[in-house]
Amino acid sequence: MVRNPQCAAMFNMDMIGRLKNEEPTLLVLGTGTSMVWKEVIEKINIDGVKINMSESGVGPSDHTSFYLADIPVLHFFTGSHEDYHKPTDDED
Repeated sequence: MVRNPQCAAMFNMDMIGRLKNEEPTLLVLGTGTSMVWKEVIEKINIDGVKINMSESGVGPSDHTSFYLADIPVLHFFTGSHEDYHKPTDDED
């Protein structure tokens, strides 16, 4: 495996911030791309928030190109929403 000495890991947080109140779940994808990710993620404890993990480093977002270049990735995701890629998707 070739490592890029200038980039140790990629954290993708482009789809977080709209955690659903009824079943708050944080998806953490890419936990299999480093030997330490699962152990680190399992230590996260956010009251009332369920954490689901997926080992795959491939998905429809920016982290995939890093993973394909042998860089460990984590993609944090709280789910899609009706404002995705629309002008109404703002910081509020």
